Amino acid sequence: MKGKTACTYVLLSLVLIAVWTDLGACSQYGVKVVVNNDGSKSVTDLQVVFTGGKESLQILAGGMSHEFIINPDAESAIDLRFRTSDGVARSTKLDIYLGKNYEGKIEVHIASDGTVKVNEIAPPRPRTFGLF
Repeated sequence: MKGKTACTYVLLSLVLIAVWTDLGACSQYGVKVVVNNDGSKSVTDLQVVFTGGKESLQILAGGMSHEFIINPDAESAIDLRFRTSDGVARSTKLDIYLGKNYEGKIEVHIASDGTVKVNEIAPPRPRTFGLF
């Protein structure tokens, strides 16, 4: 009897660990937004704004990129805000819509003239939850 009880506790513990790991990792999931500065000059005050939050970067140098992981609280559009090297504030609503617990990858390119282009590498979709 002791062997069966110990085995039951071990199996139950493994299941609980698997569930806890999967649920605890939810905060690591989201939509990856990679912002590329295709120009030669820096952009500043870069913000990726979405429902329930925003991700920010003070300076993105010319020719560089930065990856943000976002997970909005509800259905959301994405606004990209930044200042060009000459101090002009820009705000662009990206033609991307997502929701809570979505996953995917989006690349955003900022041209030297401040125009923004979006590529959906892996279009945002609801994340599937599984134990394993």
